Amino acid sequence: MPALVARLPEPDPLDPLRAEHPGWEFGSRWIGTSSAADRKVYWATRAGVTVTGHHAASLAEQITRLERGWYW
Repeated sequence: MPALVARLPEPDPLDPLRAEHPGWEFGSRWIGTSSAADRKVYWATRAGVTVTGHHAASLAEQITRLERGWYW
């Protein structure tokens, strides 16, 4: 008889960003296509500005640039 294995929930990669940037609202969404692999897209928004990325690290970089007053 196979052993039952309990899976712990994976940590949310946005939790560190929520702690570091409390003024921002964060979320994620799965994007599915018929011609490519499904991807998870992360987003952050504040004061009418929204940034998106495929990794939490890309959000962190964009938020840091915005908060420092320079962007691209």
